[in-house]
Amino acid sequence: MVAQPPAEILYIQPDLDSLDRPEPTVEGTGRRRIAAAMSPALNGDRVPRTFLEQLPILEALELPARLDALASCDAAAIVYDTESFRLVCILRGRNAGFIAWPLACLFAYGCFAAIIFEFLPILRELVVPLEDVFGPLLSTISFLLIFRLGRAAVRYWDARAAAGLMVERCRVLASDSAVVCVSHPELRSRFARWLAIFPVTVKNSLRPATSECSRLAELVPLISESEAKRLLDPERTCAPIYVLNQLRLAAIEVAQLPELDPMFRAAVYQELCSSINVLTGAWGAMDRINGTPLPFVYVAHLRTFLLLYLILFFTETVAQFGWIALPLLLAGSWALLGIEAAALECERPFQRRPNHLLLGRFACVVARHVGQTLRDCEARAHGGA
Repeated sequence: MVAQPPAEILYIQPDLDSLDRPEPTVEGTGRRRIAAAMSPALNGDRVPRTFLEQLPILEALELPARLDALASCDAAAIVYDTESFRLVCILRGRNAGFIAWPLACLFAYGCFAAIIFEFLPILRELVVPLEDVFGPLLSTISFLLIFRLGRAAVRYWDARAAAGLMVERCRVLASDSAVVCVSHPELRSRFARWLAIFPVTVKNSLRPATSECSRLAELVPLISESEAKRLLDPERTCAPIYVLNQLRLAAIEVAQLPELDPMFRAAVYQELCSSINVLTGAWGAMDRINGTPLPFVYVAHLRTFLLLYLILFFTETVAQFGWIALPLLLAGSWALLGIEAAALECERPFQRRPNHLLLGRFACVVARHVGQTLRDCEARAHGGA
């Protein structure tokens, strides 16, 4: 008599053939049904290892649940008409939380100053002439703010360029490896797997984990649960370095393929290593921007004298015009503080914020393009169009 396997083993070994066969009562492709079968694991439960080992690379790359998990780790981007002034009515994405407390403090100080000047008119006569003393300070503050915002904009576009370079090189590596390894599907799939994982590990290294993201779901369809947990543990593994090492090992295997001409093998290996080096540099550029804010001395000096100027500005204007000046003073203060808030928002654009880079969606783009490259290669290998 043959012993029956435990029920939990039967559960984690689903019938893959039945998943790919359409059912008359269920709409959707085999891909959606695989996603449905994987949903417990993608929600944080134990991942069925046998299922992962048999999941085709194309299905794993484009699993809707995985792509949804990647897309959900980004904040909703702000879409606006660049040729319209209606965007002035949009308050979301202005980093208002950063300037709320200094504005509240300035408003409270303005109210206090207005009350003092009402009870002590002699102070008003002493304060009004001070405009000529602190007025020139505005030019210095303006220069510091312009430089601050300019540097933040440069850092933002440098970060975007590095992210774009990462996506570009993933495409190049996918195409190169797919063409060279056309008769080695296992090696081709290994390249595709690690290329799809690389932008995910870069995102995770730059952005702290949040409750809105399921990082295990972003990796599990491509690698086993144990390996995914290892990549997600920064104490054990620097995930981008680990992935780059796997790509280099795969490149060495390509250079040892016996059917290739030695000169061609050397050229292919050099090209693959060059692209991997570019990926390393792109991640390094983003990591450098994320880990190096503007020096403390500059930011501290700017904010100190910005607040000092606004306090003096409130004092003189309230002394001269009284309560009626407070709304205009708040608007002017918001204009100056808003420049610092915008610079802070753009300085390190890797968090889950509306103005920051959509790192999760970049990973989705890489996965889809790598999948398309594999499909084109397989179509050609089978004589398809």
